[in-house]
Amino acid sequence: MLRPRQRRQQRAMDQENTLPPESLLGNTYRIEALIARGGMGEVYRARNETLGTLHAIKIIRAELAGSSTIVELFRREAMALRQLRSDAIVAYDGIFRDERGRTYLVMEYVDGPSLARLIGVRPLPVEDVRRMAINVAAGLEIAHDKGVLHRDLSPDNIIFEGGDMMHPKIIDFGIARVDGAGEGTLLGGQVAGKISFIAPEQLGLYDGKVDARSDIYSLGLVMAAALLGRKLDMGRNIETALAARRQVPDLSALPEALRPVIAAMLQPDPAKRPASMSDVILRLYTPGSLRSSLPPAPAIDVPAPAAPRRPKGLDRKRLLIWAGGALLLAAATFGALLALRPPTPGAEAPAAVPAAAAPAPAAAPAAPSPAAPTPEAPGGFLGDRAKTR
Repeated sequence: MLRPRQRRQQRAMDQENTLPPESLLGNTYRIEALIARGGMGEVYRARNETLGTLHAIKIIRAELAGSSTIVELFRREAMALRQLRSDAIVAYDGIFRDERGRTYLVMEYVDGPSLARLIGVRPLPVEDVRRMAINVAAGLEIAHDKGVLHRDLSPDNIIFEGGDMMHPKIIDFGIARVDGAGEGTLLGGQVAGKISFIAPEQLGLYDGKVDARSDIYSLGLVMAAALLGRKLDMGRNIETALAARRQVPDLSALPEALRPVIAAMLQPDPAKRPASMSDVILRLYTPGSLRSSLPPAPAIDVPAPAAPRRPKGLDRKRLLIWAGGALLLAAATFGALLALRPPTPGAEAPAAVPAAAAPAPAAAPAAPSPAAPTPEAPGGFLGDRAKTR
């Protein structure tokens, strides 16, 4: 809910704005409130009448609507945003022109405070600044890979969705440089970016060559402001700003944990800064930041190799009993085989005992010799033993 002073400011802005509340833009977007006003345009919160979704509408200010330069800057912002897909960059929905010829951008609506607003309350903790910087650097790395330089990174242009420091959104690519767009002299002699947060080369130092390292310098100044609760004194005009950028600013008031990486990012010579946002991220991912910024990895229990298991209930005494039983069984089997072994073929039968002599009758004929037993065919006493696995 707005405070009384904020409500008065809101009413004053509504009276001056290009789109009054409840007006319908392009027969689609119902204007709800003015969010911000800049040098070139105004940003409104609007609702899509068909979908019911909230959007941010950026439109050229009425007094500048006839400027071909401003219209071209809007077109370039649309060109920049349409290439970028990142959770850390405001999403782009399209560029349109209404029936009155007004050009406007439709973007994702991010509900949350800006970094500038948070800094105005108090300095931010080291780990919050580290998390914010890692996410912003990741978004800018995607932009740089697509040939897009922001050139106007500042606390005003970073918004935290829902106030969550882990979800910053980079906004306002209004003066972004897009490769292949033909930079020319579109801004004339004007300085691109806020003087408190631009890099030395944006003021013409070091041959005035602006590249990804220029955004790195700006991010270093943003981090320093977040840690101090105020921006560094980097000059109030061109002359003092040039003097302040000929050496690394005094960082002695910054926490030691982030001072080295910020000092590297704020080297006046671009060649001495980190080469890319990826390099910045690696420097920010110290062991301490990993423990506090990332969710803990799940513990994985690796069991020790199990010792060979003996059969359940098996001990030395039972093993000896089983071994003795096996030996007795083997001996009994061997004895049975010997007992059933047939006699050797051709062996003589034992002689018959003669009968006693009887008086009268003639001698009885001799008893026939018993026939030799038929040899038993050798065969399967145990048969084929079953194979076991």
